[in-house]
Amino acid sequence: MYDLKRLEILYEISNYGSLVAAADVLGYDPSTVSAHLSKLQAEVGHTLYEKSGRGVVLTARGQELAQYAGQMLAIAERARIAMENPATTTPRMLRVASFNSAARYAVPQIFEQLEKRAPHLTLELTQLEAERSISELTKHHFDVAVAEEYEGRPVSLPPSLTRVELWQDPIVIVAPQSVVPAQPLKQMGWLAELPWCMEPVGTQLRAWSDAFLTARNIRAVPRFVSTDLSWQLQSAYGGHAVAILPHLVLDAIYRVEGQASSPHAVPQGLWVSEPLGKRTFLPLSAKVQQPTLQSQLFWIFCAR
Repeated sequence: MYDLKRLEILYEISNYGSLVAAADVLGYDPSTVSAHLSKLQAEVGHTLYEKSGRGVVLTARGQELAQYAGQMLAIAERARIAMENPATTTPRMLRVASFNSAARYAVPQIFEQLEKRAPHLTLELTQLEAERSISELTKHHFDVAVAEEYEGRPVSLPPSLTRVELWQDPIVIVAPQSVVPAQPLKQMGWLAELPWCMEPVGTQLRAWSDAFLTARNIRAVPRFVSTDLSWQLQSAYGGHAVAILPHLVLDAIYRVEGQASSPHAVPQGLWVSEPLGKRTFLPLSAKVQQPTLQSQLFWIFCAR
């Protein structure tokens, strides 16, 4: 019998098309993944992959085995759930994986609506980065994964997943009102003279922000680097930095803290630009041939 962990590595390579990406998702270093892949190939007795540049490409045999691997991983997960809940024959839990800002600001609102419409369900939320949540979804560890897609930067998804565009969130610049000129978006050179608060390199928002600023010949120098978007907003509100943020962060914080009476109100002293672009929230679910309870729950989740 083939080792399930090695089959999982092959399956992730088929999803992401990269040994390095599979290693990152599974939490291994690339050399470990390469070693496991070589051992699996020796066990199978067929060529499963070929080197291509710095990466690998699955052969027809490798792709065929990866499909079987996906089925085996799904069966193993269903067996684990069955053993944890031996008296339950029909799943009644909606397991959701979501990235940070959606998990903090948006998904709880959806949960409130779900609890009203389907009180018999148990809702479970896990905060994971987008790539990890997509990987776990393909292995049926979750029923729904919420991803984000920034305008002009489409998300690459495994063909086994279904996507729905749930809603769109404007992207804006926030800055201390005291430093903003009369026509801030017509002449944007003033932004290069101010300290910035940004996400680390490698995140989707940072990539989108860098591309937006570079296209306008603005060299932003981050003084503060953080993945905490609410902290970035408070840095701008406190007069310390400029930031590019999804508007959802402003809506949630100032509505919850009572500093504004309406979702799109802006507190005194803070300047918020017109929308520069948008990000789209994408609930994802595994494709199914026949309707199942889990697929029905996915569409309930998407019906805001």
